[in-house]
Amino acid sequence: MKKEASRRRTILLAHGDPAWVDRAKTRLESLGFEVTSCPEPSWAVDLLSGSVAYDLAVISSEIDPDAQARILKAVRKHRHPPRLMILLDNLDTSSMIFRRDSDLVTHRVTEDTEAFVKAVVDQVGLPSPPA
Repeated sequence: MKKEASRRRTILLAHGDPAWVDRAKTRLESLGFEVTSCPEPSWAVDLLSGSVAYDLAVISSEIDPDAQARILKAVRKHRHPPRLMILLDNLDTSSMIFRRDSDLVTHRVTEDTEAFVKAVVDQVGLPSPPA
């Protein structure tokens, strides 16, 4: 039986708060995740349309409905689409579009980075240790 090569879990983290993103990215990378940060959430569609296969796309809810639609369209085009987690910064009507169109996971952004890391691990599991 051929042993399958292990692959790092890849996370796209698109949120406009650089301090929060840095804390979350550092913690996820310390667990073995490969994290791509995107400082402008509306740019996430470009990354999701590229060749990288993300396991989880974590996107801020604070983007306009057109960008939301483009992100969902980009995700649906993938043969193996990433799971989506929407970061709720404030209760806003744009987050309702996501909830109505898909069965998505949401997470409220707080100073508790460990709660976010736990939510990520709940969605994609822990990465395999390097060989």
